[in-house]
Amino acid sequence: MMRFRRKAFTLIELVIVCLIVAILICLLLPAVNKVREAASRGSCANNLRQLGIGLLNRELMTGDLPPARIGNIRNWHHDLLPFVEQVSLFNQVVADTPWYEGDNISLVARVNVKSFVCPSVPIRPEVKLIVANGIPLQSGLMQPLATSDYEVVLGIEPRQYGKVMGHPQLNQKALERLSRGALVADRTTRLAEFLDGTSQTILITEAVGRPDLYQKNQRVAPFAKGEVVSGLSFGTSWADPTGPFVISLPQVESHGGVVQRDPPSGWSGLGGDTNRNQPFSLHAGGFQATFADGSLRFVRGSQEYHNVLPLFTMIGEDFAYLD
Repeated sequence: MMRFRRKAFTLIELVIVCLIVAILICLLLPAVNKVREAASRGSCANNLRQLGIGLLNRELMTGDLPPARIGNIRNWHHDLLPFVEQVSLFNQVVADTPWYEGDNISLVARVNVKSFVCPSVPIRPEVKLIVANGIPLQSGLMQPLATSDYEVVLGIEPRQYGKVMGHPQLNQKALERLSRGALVADRTTRLAEFLDGTSQTILITEAVGRPDLYQKNQRVAPFAKGEVVSGLSFGTSWADPTGPFVISLPQVESHGGVVQRDPPSGWSGLGGDTNRNQPFSLHAGGFQATFADGSLRFVRGSQEYHNVLPLFTMIGEDFAYLD
């Protein structure tokens, strides 16, 4: 009788196959991550483009751009809703009532506007309580507040702008005029006010991840679980008037307390330094922004402060390198 040997892998062969598979997975993972990030960045760019077109359509109809915020009642997102296919939500919001009161908080809590959210941002904590000066204003919300990763900039901190741009001789009033953003608080603006041109003025920028604190592209501190401090919440909701911000340089601790540091050699505050009072992106190399001419461009992060700051103002010397 003939004997047939059973064919099978030896232990060494199995180990070699496993090593080959592991190496292939290691080689493929970066490529998969790059593809995923490219898709997320494209979706984020499409969101910003829609929001920019919405603001410009609003300007065509009314002759002006909306206020960045009105007191502690609402912000520019509310005025934009009809122009991003959210007419029903716009009609339900009580315009003269603060965003955290009555039906407004219920709407904010349960309605996520897809075009307000960057897909690259990880899951955020659920915020279901609003507190102002230690007094609960709203609690026990059935659903967490819906947020936004795109914001308008009120301007640059005037004294910092003067220092960076080399205008030490100018007084505070002159610096406030030079450092003013495209959308401002409590009043509308017109495109005719953009003296440095619409193609050199940013309307909307990435400011992702809030209310969590990010530094160097990493989340370093989740926001206090379940609590929003009205007036100090750094844009916890898309309706929160504290969302729009004034750009300020990073702060460091000193023996005398917190002080402003001198500008570093590169614009490290964009796309990776912090999402507190600065444009911030989780996309590598910089951040995306919609300009007042309707264009969407990527602003590279490795630039000097004086090259980038004027892009956020109605008036200014614009030198930034744009993709």
